[in-house]
Amino acid sequence: MPILASGDLTIALPPVADTAARRDGANRHFGDVSTTYRSLRDADLAAVGLVSGVLASAAAQARPFRLLDVGTGTGRYLDMVSERLSSTGAPDIFSIGLDRSPAMLRAQQHNGFAYPGASRLVGAVETLPFYDASCDAITSFNAVHHFDLATFASEAARVLSPSGFLVLYTRTTEQNRNTIWGRFFPEFATLETRLHSASELQEALDATHAFVSVRVQMIPWRVTTSLSRLLEQVTAYHYSTFRFYSPDRLRAARDTFQCRLRDVFGDCSRITFSNDHLLVVAQRAGRSANRQNVVRPLDYAGRLAINGQIFGRHDATGDDHG
Repeated sequence: MPILASGDLTIALPPVADTAARRDGANRHFGDVSTTYRSLRDADLAAVGLVSGVLASAAAQARPFRLLDVGTGTGRYLDMVSERLSSTGAPDIFSIGLDRSPAMLRAQQHNGFAYPGASRLVGAVETLPFYDASCDAITSFNAVHHFDLATFASEAARVLSPSGFLVLYTRTTEQNRNTIWGRFFPEFATLETRLHSASELQEALDATHAFVSVRVQMIPWRVTTSLSRLLEQVTAYHYSTFRFYSPDRLRAARDTFQCRLRDVFGDCSRITFSNDHLLVVAQRAGRSANRQNVVRPLDYAGRLAINGQIFGRHDATGDDHG
């Protein structure tokens, strides 16, 4: 796999066309919304606290603690988790956000990193460009439905260090149906077929035979917003699901959505709804493996150097987004 410099980004992508046609539209979508993504999407701060709590003990002991966020998008969750870990006693965090979309990562730079140790890499989750046992934790927020689940689970198991953590924050099909979008926006729940059930996530991780524990927890989240904010999000395609509609069909659905909300809520200046998610925490089994540490600041054949950290390899092939 070639490792290329492209402006301010490190590129680690296979020299072949994306074979996952179902992700082509998602890749275009995230390129289109990259500059407005952070302003359109709400972040679950409670989830940030939970994920940081899971990782805090390991982060306090590792030197450095190597945190990889896959499908990182504009990096908002990576920023917040890294900053939270640093503020709670983790002395040395090396965090990297990997995403299929260069545009999303450049938007991340434009917004600025909350945590100064973060780096960005354009790459594929189905073939992670990292050494075996090179990461202490892998996180993914609202992105796993864009991945080939079985392949990603296998790759995550490969690159995690002994006793490392894989933490997935996502939404199930049932949870999607119960959001304000699933309840009131025409066809939203039926068109969105990419989401995984809790059992599917569990089975994919179990199939790797690499994790000693897998915990699945429902995360309640109450969101308060307004009708004008919701309509703004539709118009700006804040969910990639909206790309499944033709422009005319989306406008009609938006009008119906607005009418339904007015009928149900009356005063639409303050609308509160459930936006529940799933948190999956899997811990890697211990194994005999050499920890890949900082080696030298120069790249050489067969290795990927990011900010002086020898972090990966050149010989993988694959694809992704978040």
